[in-house]
Amino acid sequence: MILPYQLIQKVIKLNGDISYQMINGVKSDTLYSDQNPFLQDVTSGLGVQTTGGLNWYVTTYGISDSAATLGTFGFEEMDEIVDNLIANKAPSDYMCFMSNKVKGILDVFFKNLGSAGVNSVRMMIDGKTLDLEVDMVTYRNKKFYFMNMPIFDNPDVFSSTIEADVYGSMYLVPTDSVETVDNGRQPRLQIRYMESPFAGSGANISSDGVITEIKTGALAPVPTSGTLALATDWVTNQGLEALALKHFQKYRVV
Repeated sequence: MILPYQLIQKVIKLNGDISYQMINGVKSDTLYSDQNPFLQDVTSGLGVQTTGGLNWYVTTYGISDSAATLGTFGFEEMDEIVDNLIANKAPSDYMCFMSNKVKGILDVFFKNLGSAGVNSVRMMIDGKTLDLEVDMVTYRNKKFYFMNMPIFDNPDVFSSTIEADVYGSMYLVPTDSVETVDNGRQPRLQIRYMESPFAGSGANISSDGVITEIKTGALAPVPTSGTLALATDWVTNQGLEALALKHFQKYRVV
């Protein structure tokens, strides 16, 4: 059972690496022809190109702002977020991606509005359960859907000390789509795929159209060496595409 367990662990690690790249990846500045590329293949030494993640896209082309005092959130911050959107002629409805820490700070603010000079918000209580979370807020004609991203809370991927800027920020993404020049529409965020250069066929190679799996070693379906082992490699060419980024916003809360 050791071999299947190790394979499962590698699959989890691969999916985690892909998810991390979609959030915190940085677009390559170098070219394939550069003599000293920023990222090199460990075997060939050739340059590897990467696409940007959500954080890179928004900080490079969108709106980037933060609370005056990190760790606090109130009407001043809400007004600042809305003013930023209005200044960029942004749409009304937004998905807001954030860590559990950030969402907790927002939940406390909205559930405690009674002490902020407005009518207290009624909490959902049926005698046995108490809901202290807020999933959607409408304010100044803007609608915000709050969504916790579990990967932000993984201490092996993001943490408040190593990835503080990403972990402590809220990412606002419009819920609508973007009109294209051919009168079609495209979603604001999507993942684009390119065909793998190793999309061959055979007992040792398989692909689902997104990820290609290559097996080598004496334990492969067709043995490739005399070493009594099975090595599994995966290859995938994919990247995040974000459209009309002037309407996106990153807001640092923690």
